Amino acid sequence: MQVQDIVDEALKLDEPQRIEIAELLMASLGPPDPAIEKAWAEEAARRLKAYDEGRMPTYAIEDVLKDG
Repeated sequence: MQVQDIVDEALKLDEPQRIEIAELLMASLGPPDPAIEKAWAEEAARRLKAYDEGRMPTYAIEDVLKDG
């Protein structure tokens, strides 16, 4: 069975079953790399600070989700 075959079958399941599969697959990957986690935490802090200081532009969700 090919990966795409497995995905096609999984997509036929209801949402709770797909969530369970996703959680099991994520758990099988092992712990995240601490260096990557640290880098993401630093980036999130940098972005939050820029937002709090008014240096980051913001957009209304309606504008972001508009088609085309």
